[in-house]
Amino acid sequence: MRSDEDGCGMYLSTSCNSKKYTVDSVQYNSAWHFLIWILSETGVSLLFYGIYVTLFLIFICTLARRREAPAIRFLICVMAVVGTTQMAVDFAETVVTIRFVQQLVHAEVLDQPHIVQTLSMVENVLLAINIFVTDSFFTYRCYVVWGHKRKVIIAPAFLMLATLVVGILGSPTSSLGNAKIPVGLAAASNLVLTVLTAGRIMWIRRGSVLLRLDKTSYSRYNKIIGLILESGAIHCILLIFMFITASFNEEELFNIGFGIAQQMLNIIPTFTLVYFGFNNTNNTVDGRLKECSLKASVVRCSLYPCADENQAGTAPDLQVTAK
Repeated sequence: MRSDEDGCGMYLSTSCNSKKYTVDSVQYNSAWHFLIWILSETGVSLLFYGIYVTLFLIFICTLARRREAPAIRFLICVMAVVGTTQMAVDFAETVVTIRFVQQLVHAEVLDQPHIVQTLSMVENVLLAINIFVTDSFFTYRCYVVWGHKRKVIIAPAFLMLATLVVGILGSPTSSLGNAKIPVGLAAASNLVLTVLTAGRIMWIRRGSVLLRLDKTSYSRYNKIIGLILESGAIHCILLIFMFITASFNEEELFNIGFGIAQQMLNIIPTFTLVYFGFNNTNNTVDGRLKECSLKASVVRCSLYPCADENQAGTAPDLQVTAK
């Protein structure tokens, strides 16, 4: 309890040029909890956005010394635009929500502004697009490792499109029950891509050891496999966390996971590119993946008869050039 020198004490009265407001406790508690959720989401998203911007700037510096595939450049640029837009929308939603709680306390408004729902819908759409772009990066990686075989990426592409469509169609609703479907589909597509890519490289590594081809690259394969599994595991664990919190209707934990996912989806691919850039500035990620594809053809032609003489004739050359 405090007392004021003007004698007004701890009570609000009209004689002290103050107004007495009566706010519905249920409505105030609901608005306050919503504000806490928004602040939590924006806070973790801002933290990871700072990490992402640092990695992106490092990638830009390493890109000046290397020539990545146009597809990788395009996807990374799209990630930067989407990630920055998500951060701007988070800030806008936070400011609008804080203003709403202030006006609610002063009895200036009673209902939540419609713009809050609009911004929330935009966030959901951007996350669906972000998941699609990140999965496109992983799909391209899988496509190159498998020697540009389109049939290999049919199942992941179907899951990606299903995730994008369901995520956009469900964006107008804020129900956590509706969020389980796109999050589950995203986790499934990431798991399939990780297994396909890591499994292919493991097969190449095993064949190279059996045929005594380029033993010095064995540790390189281990690093690539470890990086693929780690990046895929982080992505999948985050999506599973969001799926579980949505299933148990834990909105605050789900919003924290939502804020992490907004930027972590961009951090994982960018970190992969930066990692390869620091370890070998003379080679590119696309080059490393194509190298794995070339070695796969060597192993396949050595273990099994080649389909034609041309393939059989090129296998020894690939063994020499793929270092």
